[in-house]
Amino acid sequence: MSELENSAPRRPLALKDRRGEVVSYLLRIHVVGAKPQVWRRVFVPSDLTLARLHTVLQAAMGWEGRYGHHFQVEPFSDPAAVVVRTADAPGDPSVPDEAALRVDEVLGEPGDRLHYLYDPGDGWRHVIRLENVFPAYPSLGNRPVCIEGRGRCPVEGVGGVAVWNRVVAVLAGRAPAGTVDPALLRWAGQSRTPSGFDRRQANHRIREWLVVPPPPAPPRGDAPLGRRANRPWVPRPAKGMVPFPCVLDGQVAGLAGTVGVRRGLVVDTPWGAGEFPDPSQAVADGLEVHDAGFLHFLDPAFAPFWCPRCEAVYCGDHWRTWVVAGSEGEPDHTWGSCPRGHERLLR
Repeated sequence: MSELENSAPRRPLALKDRRGEVVSYLLRIHVVGAKPQVWRRVFVPSDLTLARLHTVLQAAMGWEGRYGHHFQVEPFSDPAAVVVRTADAPGDPSVPDEAALRVDEVLGEPGDRLHYLYDPGDGWRHVIRLENVFPAYPSLGNRPVCIEGRGRCPVEGVGGVAVWNRVVAVLAGRAPAGTVDPALLRWAGQSRTPSGFDRRQANHRIREWLVVPPPPAPPRGDAPLGRRANRPWVPRPAKGMVPFPCVLDGQVAGLAGTVGVRRGLVVDTPWGAGEFPDPSQAVADGLEVHDAGFLHFLDPAFAPFWCPRCEAVYCGDHWRTWVVAGSEGEPDHTWGSCPRGHERLLR
């Protein structure tokens, strides 16, 4: 179940009073569970909004903004934690939006913590701790600035902190190469993520991104992990294929269909079984009704998927899928996550 879709009862979000004057907050941000540790220290003005803190955090840590995120005041282990609304995931209208919520409304005194989740699919959890409060620095324009840090930012889409820790251990020579699939090592090595922390680069990104936020980078696609549905390479063109447009490319980005199938298909659709003598027509119908689950019944490796929250179709390079094992007597379930982090049960 997505952390954004937790059905536990929510308590009202307890906010602090805004400070009468702007001060400077020293924040320490770390990735939960990363070994070796990945952390940054940044100064931010107390009136910074959470939306802009998200930008600062992405820039300082080294993330690339390919996936969705959210803030919450309570720990991730709290089933009743309130998720702050974002532009990509509006959620409960009674909860404040991150674009209007200030840092000093959630962090008041040293020791206070804020929790940040990036990429719900991989589940990169961050803890933001207020370390100290200082007077504002007008001579510096009271701008956010990163003063120190340690650790390479993980590669996006690698599969989460446990997988990343194994990759880092192998690359550092602390674990045998056989503990990680060679394809995964090659895939992680193709990332543009810097090999270590660079304070100058972090501050350059902070300055640039706060002026003009970068457009969301297209996801790199899934890491080659066995727990996720494999997507075979699709030749172009191929008989029986249906072209589809991917909104991130703005044009026809790929083809989907069944290659070499000469028989008809009977598909168990959400509205009942349907027979399709022509497999390509089944794919075309699936695209027309914008139903990812429908397409997944045809083949778990189909490339185009519709996200009802984005109201957009993304190709297989941008949509991520993984399999969740069912309990005793229940089948496995396939979940998907769009580039903005919206999760959906596919099958």
